[in-house]
Amino acid sequence: ELQTVRLPSYLKLIESETFSNCSSLKSISIPDTVVSIGAGAFQHCYNLKNVTMSNSVVIIEESSTKGWCLVNYNLHPMF
Repeated sequence: ELQTVRLPSYLKLIESETFSNCSSLKSISIPDTVVSIGAGAFQHCYNLKNVTMSNSVVIIEESSTKGWCLVNYNLHPMF
Protein backbone atom coordinates (compact mmCIF):
# COMPACT_ATOMS: atom_id res chain seq x y z
CA GLU A 1 0.00 0.00 0.00
CA LEU A 2 1.22 3.42 -0.99
CA GLN A 3 1.08 5.68 2.08
CA THR A 4 3.74 8.37 1.66
CA VAL A 5 5.06 9.96 -1.53
CA ARG A 6 8.00 12.27 -2.04
CA LEU A 7 8.06 13.29 -5.68
CA PRO A 8 11.37 13.85 -7.54
CA SER A 9 12.73 17.39 -7.77
CA TYR A 10 12.77 17.39 -11.59
CA LEU A 11 8.99 16.87 -11.86
CA LYS A 12 7.06 19.79 -13.41
CA LEU A 13 3.57 18.34 -13.75
CA ILE A 14 1.42 15.87 -11.85
CA GLU A 15 -0.65 14.29 -14.62
CA SER A 16 -4.43 13.89 -14.49
CA GLU A 17 -5.62 11.04 -12.27
CA THR A 18 -2.05 10.12 -11.21
CA PHE A 19 -3.09 9.18 -7.67
CA SER A 20 -6.85 9.02 -8.23
CA ASN A 21 -8.59 6.53 -5.92
CA CYS A 22 -5.37 5.81 -4.02
CA SER A 23 -7.19 5.39 -0.75
CA SER A 24 -4.08 4.35 1.19
CA LEU A 25 -2.18 7.60 0.42
CA LYS A 26 -1.73 9.60 3.64
CA SER A 27 1.06 12.09 2.91
CA ILE A 28 2.66 13.74 -0.11
CA SER A 29 5.48 16.21 -0.59
CA ILE A 30 5.27 18.15 -3.86
CA PRO A 31 8.57 19.75 -4.96
CA ASP A 32 9.04 23.42 -5.89
CA THR A 33 9.46 22.42 -9.55
CA VAL A 34 5.81 21.38 -9.93
CA VAL A 35 3.72 24.11 -11.56
CA SER A 36 0.59 22.17 -12.50
CA ILE A 37 -1.65 19.49 -10.99
CA GLY A 38 -3.87 17.75 -13.53
CA ALA A 39 -7.60 17.07 -13.30
CA GLY A 40 -8.47 14.43 -10.73
CA ALA A 41 -4.82 13.89 -9.75
CA PHE A 42 -5.75 13.25 -6.11
CA GLN A 43 -9.46 12.64 -6.53
CA HIS A 44 -10.91 10.32 -3.89
CA CYS A 45 -7.70 10.09 -1.86
CA TYR A 46 -9.82 9.97 1.28
CA ASN A 47 -6.95 9.27 3.66
CA LEU A 48 -4.67 12.03 2.36
CA LYS A 49 -4.09 14.09 5.51
CA ASN A 50 -0.73 15.83 4.95
CA VAL A 51 0.27 17.85 1.87
CA THR A 52 3.44 19.91 1.59
CA MET A 53 4.01 22.12 -1.45
CA SER A 54 5.24 25.56 -2.44
CA ASN A 55 3.45 28.40 -4.15
CA SER A 56 5.09 27.34 -7.43
CA VAL A 57 1.90 25.44 -8.29
CA VAL A 58 -0.07 27.89 -10.44
CA ILE A 59 -2.55 25.50 -12.05
CA ILE A 60 -4.76 23.13 -10.09
CA GLU A 61 -7.26 21.63 -12.50
CA GLU A 62 -10.85 20.65 -11.77
CA SER A 63 -11.49 17.87 -9.25
CA SER A 64 -7.78 17.58 -8.42
CA THR A 65 -8.48 17.70 -4.72
CA LYS A 66 -11.99 16.22 -4.57
CA GLY A 67 -12.22 14.01 -1.51
CA TRP A 68 -9.25 15.39 0.45
CA CYS A 69 -9.66 15.36 4.22
CA LEU A 70 -6.59 17.41 5.05
CA VAL A 71 -5.34 17.80 8.57
CA ASN A 72 -2.03 19.49 7.69
CA TYR A 73 -1.45 21.64 4.65
CA ASN A 74 1.98 23.25 4.49
CA LEU A 75 2.44 25.90 1.83
CA HIS A 76 5.92 27.31 1.77
CA PRO A 77 7.10 30.18 -0.44
CA MET A 78 9.33 29.42 -3.39
CA PHE A 79 12.67 31.19 -3.22
